[in-house]
Amino acid sequence: MIAACVVAGALLFIAYFSWRDKSYTEVSVSDSVPLAQAESIGAISLNGVIVEYSKDGVYGVDKDGEKLWNQTYEIQNPEVQTCGDVAAIGGKNESTIYVVQAKKTDLWGRSIRICRCAISA
Repeated sequence: MIAACVVAGALLFIAYFSWRDKSYTEVSVSDSVPLAQAESIGAISLNGVIVEYSKDGVYGVDKDGEKLWNQTYEIQNPEVQTCGDVAAIGGKNESTIYVVQAKKTDLWGRSIRICRCAISA
């Protein structure tokens, strides 16, 4: 029993050190979608939909680069919180949170004073 534990520990030790400093020399890109060129833009993925946001608005793009929906707003420093296929976009001390869903166009904004934003299932 002890010998089996020692052998297993030795194998784990060898595996860890052989993979720890592994470096790759090649990469293969299977698919890509160009992002818009905008100042302060961020991008997240919601169930296969790429959601791009900036201080001027947010929009969803499918895997082929086609826009699914668009929402304009003005947020100085947008912050995003996600849960599943839903994202809430707002800014600290701003007055509106925009809630978007991955593949739906029914976006909505709610005017409230924002200190912190979090969403959950």
